[in-house]
Amino acid sequence: MKGKWQCRGSMMQCTGSFNPLYEFGHGLSYSSVEYSNLMINKETLGPGDQLDVTVDVSHLSGPDLKEVVKLYSSQLVASITPDVRRLRAFEKTSLQPGETKTIEFTLDPEDISFINLANRRVTEAGEFVITIAGMTTTVTVTEDIFFD
Repeated sequence: MKGKWQCRGSMMQCTGSFNPLYEFGHGLSYSSVEYSNLMINKETLGPGDQLDVTVDVSHLSGPDLKEVVKLYSSQLVASITPDVRRLRAFEKTSLQPGETKTIEFTLDPEDISFINLANRRVTEAGEFVITIAGMTTTVTVTEDIFFD
C-alpha cells in the first residue's frame, strides 16, 4: 500500500495515494457468473419514493455457487466531497449450475443519504450512479430531502 498514515484523534486517515491491488469483494472462484439486465423502476426519486433495482445473476459453469451481489452508489456532485463509491446494499444468493436468479433491491432516499456540514442527514438533489458488477444506471433525486 502506498501512502502515509497519520493519526488524528482515534481515527487513522490516509494522507497519500491509495491504490489497492484488489477491489473490495474480489475473490477467486471455480465458477463462472454473469450479471445482466440491470434495471430501475424510475429515473427520478423524490420524498417518500422508493427505487427498485433489479439485476439477473446467472451461474454459467462450475460447482454450486454462493454469490454476493453488491449494489454501490456514487453521487456526482454534493455540498461536501462525496464518496467515489459507497456500498449501499448486498444480498448473498445460492446458485446451481445453469440457474439464473433475479435479485431485487429496494432503496429509499434515506438509504443514499449522508451527514452534511450542518450535522444533518440529507439526500441532496442531483444525479446518483447505481452500480452492480460494473453495470451502471443513473437516478436523479429531484430535491433535497432531510431526515431528522
